[in-house]
Amino acid sequence: MKSRLTAGSILGNVLRRSTDRRVAPDSGREGRHRWRLRQVEFVVDGNTILGIEQNPKTKSRWAQMARSGKKVMQFIQDGRYVAVVVDGKVILYGKQK
Repeated sequence: MKSRLTAGSILGNVLRRSTDRRVAPDSGREGRHRWRLRQVEFVVDGNTILGIEQNPKTKSRWAQMARSGKKVMQFIQDGRYVAVVVDGKVILYGKQK
C-alpha cells in the first residue's frame, strides 16, 4: 500500500528534518551571519526529489511571498524545477501527464 504524500505533510516534514539555518559567522565580519536555506531530499515512487526553502532575498514573486511571511519551497527533480509549495498549496510546473 502506497502512502499518500500531501504538500502539507511534505512541508511539515521538511521543516522538522531540515538543518539548522545558522552557520558560522563570515570571517572578518563580526556580528554578521550567513544563513543557509533549509533543504531536504526524499524519494517518491523511485524518483529523488530535492526540496529547497525559497530564498527571500531574490527578486522573484516566490521570494516576495516568502518575505511576506508565507512558507515557500521549491522542488527539483533531475535538475529541473518541478513544483513549488506555498503555505501547503502545490503548484506544478510544466506539462502534466
